[in-house]
Amino acid sequence: MIGNIWETIKSMNNDTILSCFIAMLALIFTIYQGYLTRKHNRLSVKPILSFESKQSLNDNRYTCSVGNRGLGPALIDSISLYYKKELIGCLNDSEVWDKLEKKLNIDRIDLEGISYTGRFPIKIDEDKILVALYYSLNRDKEEQINKFSQIEFQINYKSVYMEKFKTSFQD
Repeated sequence: MIGNIWETIKSMNNDTILSCFIAMLALIFTIYQGYLTRKHNRLSVKPILSFESKQSLNDNRYTCSVGNRGLGPALIDSISLYYKKELIGCLNDSEVWDKLEKKLNIDRIDLEGISYTGRFPIKIDEDKILVALYYSLNRDKEEQINKFSQIEFQINYKSVYMEKFKTSFQD
């Protein structure tokens, strides 16, 4: 079989061989260009999540929020909550907030921005408050802020091309 192909190639004239070679180069270049275009398209809609924590002295509130600074929406799959590197649970679990409230010994926790019933998107340049923690004026403020800084959020999310990403934040 290979011998027959080789004999056919040897019987061709130089113009035919050169034309086939140029056609093969064009095919290879087209395939590579398609690969580069696909790679560019994926990068052009990649979400990039950023975290921010704020302490408000007026209402004794400490908030943690997440924002999308990428060029495409972030499709949030899950948000896990850790305290002192110990998994407390996923935010869609209603008991996770009670567990955190007991561990931190704080006055109250408010869920302000996100309903944690399942998956949800974060649009481009959108910020969502993950949690607002209220601390008491009767307790040592520095100790409470130190406790808050040991909270870690881990977010699993996808791009519109369903590429999976994971990021975490600890103040």
